[in-house]
Amino acid sequence: MTILLDSLNVNAQVQADDAIYYLIDTVGVGRLVGQPANATVSARQGLLKVYNFNIDTVGFEDNFFDEANKNLVLYLENEPYLLPESRILTEGQAIGAAFLSRAGAWLADHSYLQADLALAACGGCEREAQGWWLPVFGLDGAWLETGRNSDVTVESVTALAGAVYHTNLTRANLLVGGFLEASYGKYDLESGYGTLGAPVVEAEGKLSSIAWGALTRLSLPAGLRFEASGRVGRLVNEFESVYFDNEAGDSLHYKTNTPFFSVHGGLGWTRRLGEFAALDFVGRYFWTRQNGESFALSTGETVTFAPVVSQRVRAGARYTGFKADSRLSWYGGLYWEREFDGESLGRALGQEFGSDELKGDTGLAEIGLSLKPSPEVPWSLEAGFQGFLGQNRGFSGGVRLSLDF
Repeated sequence: MTILLDSLNVNAQVQADDAIYYLIDTVGVGRLVGQPANATVSARQGLLKVYNFNIDTVGFEDNFFDEANKNLVLYLENEPYLLPESRILTEGQAIGAAFLSRAGAWLADHSYLQADLALAACGGCEREAQGWWLPVFGLDGAWLETGRNSDVTVESVTALAGAVYHTNLTRANLLVGGFLEASYGKYDLESGYGTLGAPVVEAEGKLSSIAWGALTRLSLPAGLRFEASGRVGRLVNEFESVYFDNEAGDSLHYKTNTPFFSVHGGLGWTRRLGEFAALDFVGRYFWTRQNGESFALSTGETVTFAPVVSQRVRAGARYTGFKADSRLSWYGGLYWEREFDGESLGRALGQEFGSDELKGDTGLAEIGLSLKPSPEVPWSLEAGFQGFLGQNRGFSGGVRLSLDF
């Protein structure tokens, strides 16, 4: 098969031993002038694919290009390949999955925590036989970094608005609720495997998501409880890297808008430590799926991302103390978190990028304080701080407001 390189469709497949007639007058006069016969030259297809060619002597006079003939022949030396650093595209996709997973863990944890603190602050509320609504609002900011194939830094903020309904059943308490969640974040990637003349590959991006969800919890005698939640929404991921810019001024950037779905289930047990303290043990499992998507880069090549599925568990304990008047409470906790899955895969021009994974262990410590100014005031305010160490390193902090009516 013979292909004119100047008219080569950017998504065409070229195999080893294909002869490519490289029309220098249309692609760029003199680009190969002076190259000795039988030398090897490289060319990029679009922004991501590389070809290594052997130069034939057809059309040469004294190893230089013959302007009158204009008939230089190049032969592929080996199979074309994607630039190794193109895997940074899948890393950008993996960051989006981790962003969703972290937001889901925060929502599950603090939705229940805020409901519990509000109940404690109202002293049981003397509502043994009736149900009541408890609106919940939350705002959390985080700064996290991680190091897998690249050094990644993510700054994010998550907002929550919802309501939970409490009702007492025979020998049990039931909580159900719904919420709206919105998150926004920025990220930076830096990797040291550049091959295009720069030692470091850099990229940056923006993330935003919005989701609707529901949660429930059944509390039984002796402190045992079961919980579950689910949420569905969309994630927008804007990615850009000037590292791949070519001579024509094309840059590597994309914007995806993908649906996602997540669920969680948990089991907990609370042991009272006297009248004004409790120790709570909890284990949770989180499952998140971010759909795949296909799109075209500015140079025309089609990129396809496979769905990313994250599976994560978190287990630990929290100590909570209360003042005698129930107006002030505080807590501190330690947790271990394990990400089992979360592989990000992508393809372009018929070949796969290197994959990126979210796997790893992270330790988490937290402290917080909740205040209800007086029994007559129908609201309580909670502020909390979390620190992370391990696969993910950094901190987060936020405030939550709940209304009681």
